[in-house]
Amino acid sequence: MPSEERYITFSDVEVAAAAQRFVRQRGEKMLGVTVRHVKPIANGDALDGVHVVGNNGIERVTLDLGLAELTAALLSDCFSKKIPIPRNADKQVQFTRGQFVLVLSISNETAPATA
Repeated sequence: MPSEERYITFSDVEVAAAAQRFVRQRGEKMLGVTVRHVKPIANGDALDGVHVVGNNGIERVTLDLGLAELTAALLSDCFSKKIPIPRNADKQVQFTRGQFVLVLSISNETAPATA
């Protein structure tokens, strides 16, 4: 069975921008927040999410996004930039070598040939 993996690498700035758009869509209380930095939250080698740091012009605002929310934010960013994402791909976010990586795993199951 053939399979394929695709990797989309995001800089801290790109992740912060994606997180900002995501949290602004969550509710009105986050509309005035400007995200300045994201820091990975990890349990050993596994990424659990990100710690988002920003401000609303007056005070510091912090928020934690879980792995599902981070994945949704990065996928939304890809969609907005017209980056094609296979619908049937398994999607996973990793933090590797100081960068956030969206890993898309695609396996094409084919029907067995008949004689």
